[in-house]
Amino acid sequence: MPGISIYESLKNVAEYIDCSENVEFEYRYKYNFLPDVEKRNFRNIVLKSLIEMYNGDRENIRFPETEYPVASYVSSFVNSVRGIVSEGIIPVEWVEDFTKNTILNSEDKKEVQVALALGEYFLADNLVNEVGKVFSKSGNYIFYDIGVIKRMKNYNTFLFELIKNTDGVIKLYAAEYIEEIDISITNYMFNEGYKDKYYPEFMVGLVMNTFNRTAYLRRDGITDDEVNNFCKLFAETFKVSGPEIFRGEIDFLDTLLYKIENQGKSIEALYSIIAIAEIILSDDSVEVDEEELIDGIRALAGQQRFKDAVKEAFKDASFEFSSLAIMAEEAGVDINFNMVKAYLDKNKYDLSIYKELLKKESSANRVELVNYVEENLDFSDIVGNMEGISLREERELNEKEKIFGLVLVELSKIYPVGRELLKLGMEANSTRIRKVTAKVLLRLKKQLPDKFVDYVASRFSMEIIPEVKKAYEKIINRNVDKKLEKVSTDDIRVEKNPKDIYILESYIAGLAYKDREMLERELREDARLYMKRDYSNLHDIKAVKIVSKSGYVLGFLPKKDNEIISRLMDAGKYFYCIIDKVDMERLHADIEVYLSYKDVMKEVSQIAKAIISDPRDKRFN
Repeated sequence: MPGISIYESLKNVAEYIDCSENVEFEYRYKYNFLPDVEKRNFRNIVLKSLIEMYNGDRENIRFPETEYPVASYVSSFVNSVRGIVSEGIIPVEWVEDFTKNTILNSEDKKEVQVALALGEYFLADNLVNEVGKVFSKSGNYIFYDIGVIKRMKNYNTFLFELIKNTDGVIKLYAAEYIEEIDISITNYMFNEGYKDKYYPEFMVGLVMNTFNRTAYLRRDGITDDEVNNFCKLFAETFKVSGPEIFRGEIDFLDTLLYKIENQGKSIEALYSIIAIAEIILSDDSVEVDEEELIDGIRALAGQQRFKDAVKEAFKDASFEFSSLAIMAEEAGVDINFNMVKAYLDKNKYDLSIYKELLKKESSANRVELVNYVEENLDFSDIVGNMEGISLREERELNEKEKIFGLVLVELSKIYPVGRELLKLGMEANSTRIRKVTAKVLLRLKKQLPDKFVDYVASRFSMEIIPEVKKAYEKIINRNVDKKLEKVSTDDIRVEKNPKDIYILESYIAGLAYKDREMLERELREDARLYMKRDYSNLHDIKAVKIVSKSGYVLGFLPKKDNEIISRLMDAGKYFYCIIDKVDMERLHADIEVYLSYKDVMKEVSQIAKAIISDPRDKRFN
C-alpha cells in the first residue's frame, strides 16, 4: 500500500524544516570539487534511466551509487533533458507528465529533487505557485525548487519573505537568487538580512559579495549605527577572505573610508581603516602615494574616538586579541596588564597575550603578569620529569611551555618577583626551559639568597645537561673570593712588531675567579695583553699569568699550552697575546699568542740551551 507523498507531507507542515546540516549546502558552498568526468558519468546514469522509462524498460529513475548529492550533477542532467527533448528523442509532453507526477506523488527524495529541477522548464504553469511554496518549506528541496520559484508571480517578493522569516539554507538560497530591484532590499540585507542562526559567517559573506555595498553607504540618511554595523560586516568578510575580494573596488573603499571618517567610532570601524590601507597598498593596479596614505590612516586611527573604542574592546574581550593589539598600536593606546586581564580570564594559556604584554618595557606590567602566572597557571604537567635529550633532538615546546619560557626570561628584570617560578624552571621537563632558567640564574647570581643557592646545589647532581650543570656550578661557587690582583707591567711590556712570531691559539684560563666588573672593563676583542711568569704558583711551576695593559691579572695560560712558553720566558723571551673573541656570558676569551721580536736573533742559542739543560724537565735532555 503506497504511503503519503513528499509533496503531501510538506503541504501539512506549518513551519520551515531541515534548515541546517544540508548536503546540498555542504557541496555547493564548501566542497564543490567533483571532477567534470564524474559529473558526466553520474548524469548519464540518470539520463539513461529516464530514456529507459520513456521506452517502458524500467519504472523509476536509477541514481548513481555515490555520497555526492543530486545537486552535484542535476544542472547537467536538466540541460541534457532539454537537449533530447529539442531533438525529439523524448516528447516534451512526456517529460512534463513525468515532472508533474513525480513532484506530486513520489515518496523518493532524489526523484523529487530531480523532478523539481526539471520543473524550472517542464512544470505546468498552473502548478508553479503551489509547488514553489510547498517545497520552499524544506532545506532538503529549496535548492532544487529555486527554478520553480523564479517562475512564480512576484517571486522576488516571495524570496524576500523567505529571507525575513527563515534561517539556514532556505534563507541562503533565497538571498542568493533574489534580485536587488529596490534599495529597501539592499537596506534590509545590510541591516538585518545578514543575520542567520545556522550559517552566520556564510550569510555575511553572501550579503557582502552579492548586494550593492556602495549604494547602501551612499544613500541619504544613513545613521552612525548603520555605518558602524556595516564596518562589522566588512571586518568579518576581510578576516575570512583577505584583501583579494575587495581589490580593484576603489570607489567602494573610498566611500567606506569617507563614511568612517565622518561617522565611524566602533572597534570594527578602526579595523576597517587598517584593512582598507592594506587592500590599497597591496593592489598594484592602484597608483597611490604610500607615505601620504599611511600618514592619513594613522592620523584618523589616532583620534580619541578610536582610542576609546580600543579600550572598550579590551574590556569586552570579544575581538580577536592579536588584531586588537595591532589596532591599539595604530591608535596609540599603550596596553597594560589590567587591559588584557579580561582576555586572560577567557583563556589564560593564550600565548599571544603574554607575547604582546612582554613586548612593553614596563616593570609594572611584568610584575603583575608574573604574579598572575604564579597564582593562576598550573605547570605541574611540564615539570618534574626532566628530559636529557641532546641539543639536536630538542623537541618543540607546547603552548604552556612557551608561556613558561617567555615569563622566565623576564624574571631577571624584576627579581625577586617570580623566584618560585625559577625553582620550577630548574625542574622543567624540557631541556630548553632548563637552559633558559640557567641563563637567568647566572644573571641573578649575585642577588640570589644563600638559601636559594643551596637549592641550586641540590639540583646540581640531578641535572644531566652539561651546559646547565656548568651554570649551576658558577652559581654555587659565587662566594669564592674574586681576586682583583694588579702587578707592575714595567718588565713585561712589549710593543707590537711586524716581525713578531705567531705561536698558537689558546684561551684565558681562570676568568671565573676574577672580578667581573674588572673583566668587563679589560676584556676587549683585539686588545693586546702581556704575559708574566708566576714563580710563586704552588699548583703549577710553569704558570704564566695573562695581564692587561692596566696591570690587572686576568687569568692564566692553560696548562696544556704553558710548558714550552714558560721555558722560553725563563730564558728571557717576551710574549704577549691578542684577544680574538670574548663571551662574557660564558666567561670565555680566545687569544692568539705571539713571541715578541725583541732580542730574538741574539738569543736563539740561549733558548736552545735553556730548553735542553733545564733540570726541571728531563724530557728535553
